[in-house]
Amino acid sequence: QDTKVTIAGHQVDINIPKEFEGTLGMIIGDPCISPDDYCANYRLDIAPALKKVLNGMSENAKLDYWMMVGDLFYDQFGPSTSSFYQGLTLKAMTKLSAVTMGNHDYWIAGSPGSVMPDDSLGYGHMQWFA
Repeated sequence: QDTKVTIAGHQVDINIPKEFEGTLGMIIGDPCISPDDYCANYRLDIAPALKKVLNGMSENAKLDYWMMVGDLFYDQFGPSTSSFYQGLTLKAMTKLSAVTMGNHDYWIAGSPGSVMPDDSLGYGHMQWFA
């Protein structure tokens, strides 16, 4: 069932699945979208495809949730993350979403033994992933 709420002046529908009915979700692992030496799959240009799939499934299918699991965007300074979220539709952004952090989300080189001055150590991730 859809529940209508107003967020920042926008009316949005929040779908709450009926009890004991199935849901449709998408689980994304290691969506490497930043031009970074540690992001080996960046050359595949995943960000546009990922935004298109999430936006399309939110618009045309009954997408109930989407999750990103570990090694999110390899984005030490925020521009790739900001661009990704700016490219999502309101419908995609109002779906239940969740994340788990991976080792590269704390240390860009992947471990505490290779910490770098610009590593986020996970600080500030809540502004994107809450």
